[in-house]
Amino acid sequence: MIILIAPAGYGKTFLLVDFAHSTELPVCWYALDPLDRDLYRFFVHFIASISEQFPEYGKASSAALEGLIQHQSTLDQFITTVVNEIYENIHEHFVLVIDDFFLVEDNADINSFISRFVQQVDENCHIILASRKLLSIPDMALLIARGYVGGMDYEDMAYDAAELQALTEHNFGYTMQPAEAEALIEATDGWIIGLLLSAQSKLRSISGRMRLMRASGLDLYDYLAEQVLNQQPAVIHDFLLRTALLEEFDAALCHEILDESWRPPGQSWQDLIAEVLRRNLFVLPLGEESAWLRYNHVFQDFLQKRLMKTRPDEERLILERLARYYQRRQLWEKAHYYLVRLSDLSAVADLIEAAGLPLLYAGRLSLLHTWLDELPSGFFNERPALLALQGDVLTRRGDLQQGLATLSTAITQLDSTDATIYLAQALIRRAVAHRLHGDYNEALSDTDRALTLLPHFPEEEPYLPQVYALALRSKGTALFTKGKPEEGIGLLQEALTIYETLHEPYNAASIRQDKAVVSLRLGHYREALTLFQQALLAWQNLGHLAGQALVLNNMGYLYHLQGDYEDALSHLEQALDCARRSGSTRSEAYALLSMGDLFTELELWQAAHNVYQQARPIITQLNEQYLILTLELAMVRLGSLQNNWEAVYHYLDDASRLVINKKSGYEWGLYRLAVGRCYLMQEQAAEAIEPLRDAKRYFEEGNQPIERANVYFFLAAATQQRKQIAEASSHLQEGLATLAAMESYHALLPTLRLIRPYLQNKKNQAEYPTLRELLVEIDRFEQAIPKESRRLRKGASPAMVPATARQPHFHIRTLGQVAVTVEGKSLTTSDWQTIVSRDLFLCLLAHPEGLRKEEIGLLFWPDAAPSELKTRFKNAIYRLRSALRQNVVLYTDDIYHYNWAIDYQYDVEDFLQKIGEGDKTQERAQRIIAYQAAIDLYHGPYLSDVDANWATAMRQHLQQLFLDTAMALAGEYFLEKQYTDALAVCQRILTIDNCLEDAHRLAMQIHAAQGNRAAVARQFAACQQALLEEIDVPPSQQTEELYSSLMQ
Repeated sequence: MIILIAPAGYGKTFLLVDFAHSTELPVCWYALDPLDRDLYRFFVHFIASISEQFPEYGKASSAALEGLIQHQSTLDQFITTVVNEIYENIHEHFVLVIDDFFLVEDNADINSFISRFVQQVDENCHIILASRKLLSIPDMALLIARGYVGGMDYEDMAYDAAELQALTEHNFGYTMQPAEAEALIEATDGWIIGLLLSAQSKLRSISGRMRLMRASGLDLYDYLAEQVLNQQPAVIHDFLLRTALLEEFDAALCHEILDESWRPPGQSWQDLIAEVLRRNLFVLPLGEESAWLRYNHVFQDFLQKRLMKTRPDEERLILERLARYYQRRQLWEKAHYYLVRLSDLSAVADLIEAAGLPLLYAGRLSLLHTWLDELPSGFFNERPALLALQGDVLTRRGDLQQGLATLSTAITQLDSTDATIYLAQALIRRAVAHRLHGDYNEALSDTDRALTLLPHFPEEEPYLPQVYALALRSKGTALFTKGKPEEGIGLLQEALTIYETLHEPYNAASIRQDKAVVSLRLGHYREALTLFQQALLAWQNLGHLAGQALVLNNMGYLYHLQGDYEDALSHLEQALDCARRSGSTRSEAYALLSMGDLFTELELWQAAHNVYQQARPIITQLNEQYLILTLELAMVRLGSLQNNWEAVYHYLDDASRLVINKKSGYEWGLYRLAVGRCYLMQEQAAEAIEPLRDAKRYFEEGNQPIERANVYFFLAAATQQRKQIAEASSHLQEGLATLAAMESYHALLPTLRLIRPYLQNKKNQAEYPTLRELLVEIDRFEQAIPKESRRLRKGASPAMVPATARQPHFHIRTLGQVAVTVEGKSLTTSDWQTIVSRDLFLCLLAHPEGLRKEEIGLLFWPDAAPSELKTRFKNAIYRLRSALRQNVVLYTDDIYHYNWAIDYQYDVEDFLQKIGEGDKTQERAQRIIAYQAAIDLYHGPYLSDVDANWATAMRQHLQQLFLDTAMALAGEYFLEKQYTDALAVCQRILTIDNCLEDAHRLAMQIHAAQGNRAAVARQFAACQQALLEEIDVPPSQQTEELYSSLMQ
C-alpha cells in the first residue's frame, strides 16, 4: 500500500491520473465523496471499482455484502470473501486507487477494513490511498514493520521552478522567466493549485503579493480563487457559484434545480457548461464519455463558502430543491445530506419516516441506525413510527432485549394512530424477536394480529407485499419451530410466491431453503432434495457462499438419513468450505454438527468428538438456543454410545436448563427423548417410560416421523420390559406403521439396532410380518459400519478430523509426462493460468542455487524490454504461487529460489537419491533394490515438452544417468543369475538408445547364459541394423569378437 499525504491543492489526484495513464498495470479507481462514509455505500463502490476493470470479479463479494448488511455475517467474514474472490478471479498484478480518503477516515469500520484487507490480500493487489492528512488506520505500525506500506508527502509532490515553467508553457502558452518561477515557488512552497491560480489570475508581481498574504496570516487560496472568480463574466461567475452546490451535475440537473431566470436568454445550460470547460475553471469530467462534471474539491469548497456568504437565500433555495429532487427519486442518502445541510431536523425526521421501510427492505440497517441516532430523543416521543423503526433496527442488529422494549412502546403508541403499515411492521418484527428469544406463542400472537391488519391497507401502499410476505414467513417459521411443520409449510409457500412476483431472489432462495427443511423434517425426502437443489442453484447464481453452505449442509444431512455416507460427507465438506470461505460462523457450526453426527453413527468416536469440540466455541459465541441444544444432545448421544455416563448426565443437565420453560414443544420433545433413551440403554426401563411418553405427545402434535418412530420403538421396548404387554404391542405397531410410510427408514436403523434383542423376540409373531425383513436390514447396517468407516478413514480427509492441521503436500513429476499434484489433486493448465508459470516453477527446481530476475528474463523473455519484463515476471511469479497456494518461491539477496523447506516430493530428487544409495552400498542386494527403485522413477525424458536450453541440458544429463544406472542394474541381475530381470532392463535401455552396444553385448551374454544361440544371433543382427540405420557404421570390434566367441 502506498499512501499519498498532502494538503489540498498539491496535485495528488493529477499525479495519480498521470500514473494511471503511464503504468502498464491495470488500474482500478475509486473517487470518494462525503456520502461514502456509509459502510454499505463504501463497499458497493469498492467492489464496483474493481469489477469495472475485472468484470469476472464482484459476484461473491456483492452477495457477501448482502449478508453483512442483513447482519447474517461479520466484517471479518466479508473481508475473507472479498480477498478470496480477488485471489480466485484476478490472476495478474493491478493497482487500486482510493482518492480523497480523508472524506471517510472518521469511519472506524472503513479504517479497519483497509488494514485487514491489506494484510490478507495477495501480493498482486497494490493499493494507493490519497488523503489530506495522516491516516488513523489500525495496525499501521505492524503494516510498516512488515514492509506493506510506502508513502509520499507534500514535499515529494511540490513543484520546482523548472516544472512550473514547463507547466505554464504547456497549459497557457506563457514563457515564465526563471527568476519569476523561483519567486513563485518560494512564495507557494511549490503548491500546485496556488501556482495554477496565480497563472489564471494574470496579476503582476503575484509572488510579492503572495508573500504579503502569508505574512498577514490571510487565506492564500481564498485570495487567489477570488481573483480568478472576479475575472469571469457575470454569467459564468454566477453559474460557478450556483452549480458548486450540485456536487456532480449535468445540463439536465441544472434544468431541474436552477431557476430558469438565472439562465441567460439564448443560452442553454449545456452552453454554460461548455464555456466553463473551455475556460479550464477547475472542473473535471466524470468518466471518459460522461456529460457529468464536478469541480476540484478545493475550488468547490471555496465556491460554496462564497455563495453562503454572499447569497444565503439562493443557497437555501438550491439546497431545498436538491433535497426534494433526490427524495422524489428515492435517493435517500443525497436527500438526507442536503436536509442536514439545511439544519431542518423536522424535514430530516419526515425523510426518515418515508425512507424507513425502503431502507429496511434494502438491508441498510447501519445507515438507518446512524440517522436515527443523530435525531434528538424528543422526536421519538412525538413520532411513534420513528420509534418503531428504531426498535426494528435494534432487533435486526441483534439487540433483542432493547429492541423488544422499544417495539412494545412503539406498538402502544401506534395503536392510537392511523400509521397502520408501521404498526403491522412493528408487530412482525416483534414476532421475529420473540421467536429468536424462544417465545413462540408470543411470536404467533403478534404475527396473527399483523395479518388481521394487512387486508385493510390500500392496494397502492408500496411496501404492502413485502410486509405481508414477511408476516407469512414469520408465522410459518414460528409454527415449524414450535413443532407444527405441516401448518407452517403452506404459509412459506405463500411467502415464496410473493417474493418471486417481486423478483427478490435473495428472499426467494431463503424461503425455498426453509421449505426444504420443513419437507425434510416431515420425511418427504424427494421433495426436500428438489427444493434444496433449487435453493442451491439460486444461491450459486447470487454468488452467496453462506447460503450455499447452509443448503449443502442440509443436503449432506439428507444423504446421511438415507445411508449415503460418501455423498453425505462430500456435501458436508463442501458446506464447511463455503462456510469458511464466506466467514459464516453459523453455517460452519451447522456443518460441523452434521459431520459429528455422521461420524458418531459410523462409530468414529474421536473424529466426532473433534468436530463437536471445534463447533463449541463458535456456537457459544453465536448464543443461539437451538444450536446450543443440538450440540448438548449430540454430546449426550456420543457419550451414551461410549458408556461415558458421567459426561452424559453433565450434558443432559446443560440441555435441561435450555428447555425447562417448554417454549418449544419440539425442543422439549428432543430433550425428553434423549433422557428416555439414556435410561433405556442403562436397562432402567421404568425410569425411561415417563420421559418417552412426554416426548411422544409433543412429536405426535408436530408430525415429525423420525422422532415419532424413535419414541414408539423405545416405548415398545421399555414397556415390554415392564410387562406392559398391550401397550408395548400398540407402540410397536405404531412404530412399524410410521416406518412403512417413510420414503427411507435408514435414519431409524441406529435406534432399532439398540433394541435388536426385543425385536428378535417378536419376529415370529404373526402380527408383525415385516420384522424379519427389518432385522435383516439391521444386520446389514451393522455389517456395513466397519466398511463405511474404513472408506471414510482411508482418505484421511482434513474435514474428518478438523482439529488436525497439515500443510499441503506437493508431488512433482518431471520424468515422463509432467504432473504437479497438490494433496492428490493434479494441477491443470487452467490452474497454472499460463504454461510459462509452470515452466518457471520447473526451472527454479532445476536451479537449486536460485536465479536472479535478469537471468530468468534471459531464459524466458530474452527480447522483452525492461518494463515489459517486470510485468511479465511479476505476473508469472504470482500465477505460480496462486497455483501451488503456498510460499514456494523465496526471494533472498536478489535471488529467486525454490523453498526447499516445504513439504514436497520431487521425482528427480528421489531418482538421484536412489542412485546415490546404490552407489554407496557394498551389498549387492541393497544395490539392486536402490537401482531398481531409481529406474522405476524414470517414466520418460525429463520435461519432454519443454524445448528451452536449460531443460535440454538437464534432460540429456538425466537420461545418461538412467542409462548408466540401468546398465549397472542389468549387470547386477546378470551376476545374480536373474536373467529374466536382467534382460528386461536391457530391453528397456534399448528402447531409449538402440545404438548402445553395451546393452546389446550384455543381452547377447544373457541369451548365451540361457543357452539360446538363436537369440544371440537375433540380438547381434538387431545391433547391426540399428547402427546401420542410425549412424551408418558397423558394430565395434569388441561386439564382433563377443558375438564370435558366443557362437562357437
